[in-house]
This record gives sequence, structure tokens and C-alpha cells, in this order.
Amino acid sequence: MPGLPLSSPVGVVGAGTMGTGIAQVALVAGHEVRLYDIQEGAAARGVERIHARLDRLVAKNRMDSAEARRAKDRLRAVDTLADLAGVGLVIEAVVEHLQAKRELFAALEQVCADDTILATNTSTLSITAIAAGLRRPQRVTGMHFFNPAPLMALVEVPAGAATDPEVVETVVQTARAWGKTPVRCASTPGFVANRIARPFYGEAMAVLEEGGADCATIDAVLTEAAGFPMGPFALADLVGNDVDLAVARSIWEQTFGDPRYSPSVTQQRLVDAGWLGRKSGRGWYTYDGSDLPAAHTAKPRPAPERVVYHGGFAVCYGLLDRIADAGVSVERYDTGPAGIRARPQHGRDDHPPSPAGDQGDAPSGDGPPREPVPRGDGASASSAGEVAAPTDVEAPSEVEAGGAPPQRSRYAAFQTNTVEGELAYGIELPSGGLVLETVGEPATFDGDAVALDWVGDPATATRVCLAPSDTCEPATLDEAIGLFQAAGLTVSVIDDVPGLIVARTLCMLVNEAVDLVSRREASAADVDTAMRLGTGYPRGPLAWGDRIGPDLVVEVLSALARAYPSGRYRPSPLLVRAAHTGRSLVSLGQSLGQAL
Repeated sequence: MPGLPLSSPVGVVGAGTMGTGIAQVALVAGHEVRLYDIQEGAAARGVERIHARLDRLVAKNRMDSAEARRAKDRLRAVDTLADLAGVGLVIEAVVEHLQAKRELFAALEQVCADDTILATNTSTLSITAIAAGLRRPQRVTGMHFFNPAPLMALVEVPAGAATDPEVVETVVQTARAWGKTPVRCASTPGFVANRIARPFYGEAMAVLEEGGADCATIDAVLTEAAGFPMGPFALADLVGNDVDLAVARSIWEQTFGDPRYSPSVTQQRLVDAGWLGRKSGRGWYTYDGSDLPAAHTAKPRPAPERVVYHGGFAVCYGLLDRIADAGVSVERYDTGPAGIRARPQHGRDDHPPSPAGDQGDAPSGDGPPREPVPRGDGASASSAGEVAAPTDVEAPSEVEAGGAPPQRSRYAAFQTNTVEGELAYGIELPSGGLVLETVGEPATFDGDAVALDWVGDPATATRVCLAPSDTCEPATLDEAIGLFQAAGLTVSVIDDVPGLIVARTLCMLVNEAVDLVSRREASAADVDTAMRLGTGYPRGPLAWGDRIGPDLVVEVLSALARAYPSGRYRPSPLLVRAAHTGRSLVSLGQSLGQAL
């Protein structure tokens, strides 16, 4: 089915930033555009702004002057809604208020033809609710552009319960003809991008409120370690804390108080104080011309000359090569099926195995070979010097009388005295302490240890985040800091909060994406496309989940759920199934069928 023909005029209601941006997109695509705003003179001023933008495009040699003149001739401001009679498509970009949009669409039905498509640019409101009560609800759909509309490629096309599929298809093809990348979705709270992105803000604010790290450090870790284009606090200040909070509250209310989307009390305080971000001069940061606060950065420490790697790294495995390339001797040992093998008993074996790193046969790529996570009730012996790791070490419901608190981390089952060559996990430092890639549990469950937060790409990350356990020896932390500094990485040290910063954020993003697909509210392909194009994430959350491994995502979420038993971190049932079978997350739609 083709999109809207170029001979069909487009009406845009609302001459603010978004409305004029949408009008410019339709105009440049070749349509006649009629711009209306309820405020007297606003539409005329909007036309002037669009003309000025076209002139700038010509000045930058991005548009031919003759083409710009023709586009200007196709644009006009109109004084009444009745002037929109005869258009084939109306896109509204008015205040984000349900009743206002309902009243507008009811008025448009009175002046537009029966076959006119009425599209709303709402980012969070229900398409079904907007269309309810109209004479032709089947002609109403969403057409959600991202700001700035002329530059952002993504357009979400959410369908209401009554929306005609042919209307959706026409809008999809129209968006494509306008040079945009459309994604389809159901009329679910927040649609795709705003819904899935909530943990990006929510987890950062949770870490802040728990005292895990400050705003600047969290922003730096998520940009420099994980690879996001902007940190959540800087981004909230950019879009406006009032806007960000309104989106969070809308999704939370529409999901009947689901704890996954709980708004931040601290952000509410900022809004109450009028600290809305850049537009008010103060938000999470202060914008008075002075330098913004710096992230916590550890002072230089000497690097250890030699470390021993016993297994257990998945997301951060590639950092081992950077450490070795920096001149630190990394003694590597093969890992068993679950990523654990006993350290060789030198002096007891006739032929102790050589470290894999000495033979040049260490696993390559983004991480070690991933095997299906074994199911069982604990460690079991295999061949000599080899142990399979339990993955479901359940904590007793109560501490036995006179006993110690339960060891809940899977690492804790393997961390023993390594001085005499017994079992270890992670990177063993000269002091005897360990660096452990986080699996969600606090490092404090592992004794003299430092937790390593995840990185988005081990080859390009410029910062790592470390969290010492409550019983970590100072020498262990110093050696861990020096180790990663030697690899050319800036180091931030934060408190030992569950899931740290990157790991909990990524796992929640993956979980939210899988949940959206499992409810048939969007396809797997559209989910990843929306998050790459709409939010600028370096990769889609489903592809990221495959890179991490669904089993590891479930493990981290389960650890977080134990630490915070509110339901916020419950794993999606479909994600749990993928972890069990090893199925790729990006292929989930092939088994579920298309969402729409």
C-alpha cells in the first residue's frame, strides 16, 4: 500500500518546536502544508521559523535555493481548523493532555473528510483513549516524531484498538517516503522508545538515592564505560526534568503503579523547586557558566606486575587483552563448562598445565565461549582439577541459629584461600584479593574482593567502575585500580550497591525490551531499531542481551530481585525461557509471530 500521495495536503496543528519540525519534514518531502495554532499569530511565526531553517539549509549547501523557494510556496499559516478541510493527513502536536487532544480530534472530524487520517504526535498518551468517542476512531493513529523532527530518523506508529490496519500502513509508508524509519507498535504506555528507556533514568536515580555514586560519576560511567551518547542526569536536564518526570509518571500510572516505572522522589523535589534543567539554569547540575562537577576518578596507582585469571569474566573478558598489552603478565587458565576450573596444584602434578595466555590460545572476541548454564544443586567434580560451577546458589530463608549469614553469591562458593593453590575465580591479585565481574550481588558477599562493573565494548571503553567489598583490604583495591589504569582506563570507585551501574541498567533495558516483544506490542526488529534511532543507544537492547547472554541477564536480575524484593527486577518469563534454551533474543519475533 502506498503512502500519502504528494498531491494530498498535510495539516499540522501546533506551531511549537515539534509542530514546525514536522511541518518542515512534510514540506521538504513535497507536500503542501497548512500550519494552524490556537494562539493568535503563532502559526505565522512558525512559518517564519521554517523559512529561516530552509535558508540555513541553503547556506550550508544542504538544499538547492530553487527547491527552498518551492517549499516556501507550499507552506501557509491558516487561521481556523476549517481551513484544514481537504487535507489527507492531519498531525497534531499540541499540549500533552488527553482531554485537549480528544476535543481537537472531535473538532477535526467536523471539518475533515471521512477518509482523512488523524494522527497524534503524543509520546505517552493512549491512542485508544484519544480516539474513544469519535465517530471515526478507525481513522486515528499515532505518528510520533522525535525532537528535532527534521534530524531524527525514527517515527513510531502506534495503533489504537480501533485503528484500521490500512491507516497504519499508509502512515508507515508515508513516514518512509519522508525519509524516516517507521516502527509499528501497539498503543502501550510509552510506546517503544520511551517505555524501554525508563530504566536508563530510573536505575541511575536509584543508585544516586541509595548513595552508590553521584550524578557526575554515574553519567561518566554510562557514557565512557557503557558507550551511551549521554548520561541520564545530563539528558534529563536537557529535555527538562518536568518533561522527564511527566513521562515517568504517565507510564507508571498507566501500568497501575508497576514498580519498574516508579518515578524518582528526588526528581520530584527538583521539579517542585523549579530546577528543571538547562532551561531554568539548574537541575541535576547547575548551569551558571562554571564547570560542571567532575566524575570521581581514582588517583594513579602502581600496576601489579602479574595477575592470575581463573575464569568468570563474560562481558568484560576483552579487558584481559588490554591488561596484557599494557605489559602486565596475565596468567590464564582454562575454564570448565560453567566458567570455573581449579587452579593447577604446582608441585603436585607431574605436568601442570600452561596458562592459555602463554600458548596464544585464549578465547578471542567479545568474551569466552558461552556454554548453556548448567542446572543442578551445587558444584560437582569432573576431571582432575576441574569443577563445574553452581549457578543457582539459593540463600536460606533464615540464618541458622549460631550460624553465619548465608553466602548468596555464586562466586562465594569458589573463593577460598588461594595461597596454597586452592580454588579461585576472577582475577587474582598479588595481595590475594580478587577482581570479580559483577553478577548482581554485592562484592561484600565475596570477602576480600573488588567488583568490576560491565563495559559496553572492552576494546573502546575508556572508563571502568569498581566497587570494593566492605571487607576489601586497601592493598586489594589499590592493585585493582592500578591494574585497569595500566590498561589505559580511567577508574571510578563507587559504593558496593547491587548490580553497580552499567550491569543493572543494561539488564533492565534488555528485560523491558523482551517484555514488550513477549506481549506482542512490538516486533523484536522494531524494538532494536527504535532504541538505536530514537535514543542513540550503541546497539539495540535485544542485540545487547545476546551479546551479554540471556542467562547472565537473568542471573543479575534475580540477584537484584533478592536485594530489592519489590517486583521491580522480576525477569520477563520469555527472557527466562531464552536463558534456559539459549535462544537468541533478536530472533524472538520469529517464534512469537509479528506483533502487529
